Amino acid sequence: MGRRTGTETVAKLVVAFLQRPRWGQKDLERICGVASKAVRRALLSMEEAGVPLIREEGERGLAVWSVPKTWLPNIAHQMVDQELVARLVARLPNSSDREAVLGRILSSLPGSTIAPNDHSLDVSEATLSLVEDACRERRVLRLGYFTASRGEHGIRVLSIQRVVYGDRLRFVAYCHARQRLLWFRVDRVTHPEVMASESYVQVDADEVDRFIGESLDGFHGPSGALRCEFHVDYPVATWALRTLPAGADAALVHHGPLGAHVALTTAATDVLARFLVGLGGACTEIRPDELRDRVRDFARGALAALGDSALVRRPGPKRAVRIGPRRGAG
Repeated sequence: MGRRTGTETVAKLVVAFLQRPRWGQKDLERICGVASKAVRRALLSMEEAGVPLIREEGERGLAVWSVPKTWLPNIAHQMVDQELVARLVARLPNSSDREAVLGRILSSLPGSTIAPNDHSLDVSEATLSLVEDACRERRVLRLGYFTASRGEHGIRVLSIQRVVYGDRLRFVAYCHARQRLLWFRVDRVTHPEVMASESYVQVDADEVDRFIGESLDGFHGPSGALRCEFHVDYPVATWALRTLPAGADAALVHHGPLGAHVALTTAATDVLARFLVGLGGACTEIRPDELRDRVRDFARGALAALGDSALVRRPGPKRAVRIGPRRGAG
């Protein structure tokens, strides 16, 4: 039984230890925005990658983690996705130390398009800073937002709960109009402004954790999460498991002689269904019915887009008809 591990928590820990060498366990949980178990798993990954972490017992038996001054060499080669680390380091306050660390990471990326002063965020620096400040200072933002699924612009009033760094900069916010948590992409935000007259809505951290954990590729459906399972035959499974939608870090994978059985809990069944359609006939044993129905809907839609001829089964060759007495007739 295996468990996929993401890079985001590890990258945030890297940034934390770059800021200062010693942290309490609870502080690391707050910075990473995940539970203690996930932080411990990420710290173990760092140790396995060669980072010389030091664990001590602090007050009330709480763990305190630290690193020596010489811990950084070769980290970009040993651990997480280098471009992700570079983006996160770039969010630190501008300083000579930050530029030195970025230079060391970026120098290990042959052909990388990321530069210390242009880290491929594809968003306005002022917009990102305002989003981060609103999240940290618990201020309400009013902003314009482009919803790609509907192809329309609208105005949103949001209490930002968490900024999520990754291949796309996103944030989770409580929408004052719809009165629930929603995902937003920073590059689709326009004209953000602080609303001092509006009260910030604080959502419980466990609820935010659950919302993020149930999401895939920055999507969370309006309904509750479902326990989803499917089987992928070999050899397709060898690459399919490496390309699961972002956020499927908690997927449980059981490898058998004929393929891999995957199980995860998600509220983004449409995202998962689109992925499974791309696996074709190699994907079987899809459960529950709600997921199987969405896979069927997307597959039918793809076939229909190819034209009616793709939906009509071609007749096979005509078989010869034998004319004569039935066998056994006498």
